[in-house]
Amino acid sequence: MAADQLDEITARAKAMVAAGRGGDLMLMPGWWYVITADSFLDRMTAMPDIVELAPAVRCPTLCLRGDQESEDTYPAEAFAAHAGAICDVEIIPKCDHFYRGREQAVIDRVAAWLRRTLG
Repeated sequence: MAADQLDEITARAKAMVAAGRGGDLMLMPGWWYVITADSFLDRMTAMPDIVELAPAVRCPTLCLRGDQESEDTYPAEAFAAHAGAICDVEIIPKCDHFYRGREQAVIDRVAAWLRRTLG
């Protein structure tokens, strides 16, 4: 999200919050939209590590990811490898983060998973 400017953007966000401007928007060089200084710092400090928490998930899980999404950002395979229960990973081909034009593929995968998992 901050690309190669993490330290600079973190310092700017902290300064904005300290000045009472935590709700002001910031542009992110590695992202396609804006975020508030408060939200940026929250993501840096309060976002859980889902792979670290995966062993505590004790129910069947389906992880979907478009093939155009980064495994580093959306670690479906890593989550499945550490999950505390069955975790299926479905990678939707020709698919971006928003599943544009691939909605039916998502519906089909989720419906099939629910039929298999719930009987």
